[in-house]
Amino acid sequence: MAVVAVDLPGGRGKTLPMKDRHTDTGDFLLRLIKAVQFQRPSIVSPSMSGKYAVPLVLTHPEAFG
Repeated sequence: MAVVAVDLPGGRGKTLPMKDRHTDTGDFLLRLIKAVQFQRPSIVSPSMSGKYAVPLVLTHPEAFG
């Protein structure tokens, strides 16, 4: 099992410059999951990161076990 902590764009995340941040938060996480080649990941989403996790789970439930 691998564990990945992501510095999300927006909010306190400073990894991406403002011009490169994504407005579709679910799409951001889906592209990240595909980039790291996770199969059926589990997402732990405390606090504000829910604005990324909830749209992803609602629009792509097939990606999760």
